[in-house]
Amino acid sequence: MSVGYLPDMDQPYELLYLENSGNKEMNVDGSSVNKIYKQAVPTDTTWMLEGIHIFMLDPGLMSHNVFGSFGAALTNGLSIVVKKKGSDFKIKDIMDNTDLYMSFPSNQNVGNSGTGFLDEEDYFYGTLNFQNPLRLAQSDGDLVKIIIKDDLTAIQRLRATILVRKVI
Repeated sequence: MSVGYLPDMDQPYELLYLENSGNKEMNVDGSSVNKIYKQAVPTDTTWMLEGIHIFMLDPGLMSHNVFGSFGAALTNGLSIVVKKKGSDFKIKDIMDNTDLYMSFPSNQNVGNSGTGFLDEEDYFYGTLNFQNPLRLAQSDGDLVKIIIKDDLTAIQRLRATILVRKVI
């Protein structure tokens, strides 16, 4: 999904889903075998990773110390990772809503009319913007991935995208 050009820039921006075999829904069971959702840099391409976006829809009580409206924090969680020149660099492990909220501080939006910290909210959307974008190259095998390490099948919807700028 291309978001086109910004008026004062000559490089195209793209908003791409992290996927696992073409599936972008991350509400899966990764408790026995981790599920990896990723986006690799295409052939002969270099990206500047500008940001990561996450969306979770899970109606119910989403208090700070649980994940979604599970009623408990995750055991193993999910990890946001950038693979650069063959090495994995973990950006963040997410175990509960506070981790989610603190990891995606920009453009936060929660929906419904609940009270308190995410109480009775139906969804969460947030962005992690990189003040200094990360350079990722296909020639180095670079990619962005989220590793699901718990059973998230009770979550109604969980998706992530990356915003990249192609280096021309």
